[in-house]
Amino acid sequence: MSNSVNYIQDGFILAVKRHPLWWQQQGLTYTATGYGSNIPSELVAYCADGKRRRIRSMVFSNSGSSYLIVKGERRFIRDHQIPAVTP
Repeated sequence: MSNSVNYIQDGFILAVKRHPLWWQQQGLTYTATGYGSNIPSELVAYCADGKRRRIRSMVFSNSGSSYLIVKGERRFIRDHQIPAVTP
């Protein structure tokens, strides 16, 4: 296992839209604590490779990181790489 952090490339995310899952619409959380390493968000990224991917979060304590799964690997997202969310 590699200790390096893989980030997505700038411009890979073209748009972001809200697509809540059924349990998010009901105000529920993915885990009882709200913490975890593979928590789906209500946001879907439209990517430059033509695919839609759900943005996921890794949340522990008071810190969280957002990422996409690209070719089976976590690719973390920097704040400036997320365009404005559209409905």
